[in-house]
Amino acid sequence: MELVVVYDNEALKEGLKQDWGFACLVGGDILFDTGAKGEILLYNMKKLGIDPTEVKSVVVSHDHWDHTGGLRALLQENERISVYAPSRACRSLREHASPKTEFVPCSGPTRVRGGFVTTGVFSSGVEEQGLVCMGEKKSFLIVGCSHPGVDLLLRAATRIVGSVEGVIGGFHGFNEFEIFKGLSVVSPCHCTKYKKEIEEKFPNEFKRCGAGLQIEF
Repeated sequence: MELVVVYDNEALKEGLKQDWGFACLVGGDILFDTGAKGEILLYNMKKLGIDPTEVKSVVVSHDHWDHTGGLRALLQENERISVYAPSRACRSLREHASPKTEFVPCSGPTRVRGGFVTTGVFSSGVEEQGLVCMGEKKSFLIVGCSHPGVDLLLRAATRIVGSVEGVIGGFHGFNEFEIFKGLSVVSPCHCTKYKKEIEEKFPNEFKRCGAGLQIEF
């Protein structure tokens, strides 16, 4: 199973554009978040050889513009997509969508397809969910900004799958670093405040993130 970061504040591959926001493709046809700007999302997808018409599902972590801004442009390329988003986010996102686009309001853990389940929605003033990706032997957690806390999302993922191999995404101001002990991959990106500190504490597990990063698990 492969995870490809499509949109981030940094770009790791020449020719890709960097911009404030986050999006990554996992399992070949599930896009987690859509970044801030549709033109950059589609540009990076093309550069990475990702066909928008092959995306079957979009999982929205939360309804902030830097995670949902690219959705409208994506749906103009491919309107037959199922969008899994926290319940309140669904109501605002569907205003610009075709009737052919399916919106799935999420509250508890929701199965996207075999091997992919949302964590369930947590709230800290912002409703947010992550995505648990289950490989044959190892599992991975993708997060957007982790406003409710990376610890809550990791624990939710562990309840679903038993154990988690790694985590990637925005960690915001989270600084209870002990939660990352036992993971093989820790890849903070986007809004993470303490990237340097996480790298110093987990030099072997730390993986620099950015548009173009590919992780197989």
